[in-house]
Amino acid sequence: HWSQWIDYWAVDWNYQGDTFHNEWQTFRTRKGNDFVLETSRVYDKPGTYNVVIKVIDILGNDTTKTVALVVAPSGA
Repeated sequence: HWSQWIDYWAVDWNYQGDTFHNEWQTFRTRKGNDFVLETSRVYDKPGTYNVVIKVIDILGNDTTKTVALVVAPSGA
């Protein structure tokens, strides 16, 4: 499975274009296989948020992906 190549991944839920803020992360350990492949967040306010996902594979390569996330007003 492709997820076997991932050693660590993290999320900055509201990237401001400067420093990546590691607000959520998961990583492999030697003791277990509690590696999480999904996460979620509830935003307090509607708007457009730049979410950055950072991934490091088992070979030490890292990459990031930025996604624009639109949060609609409640009841919309």
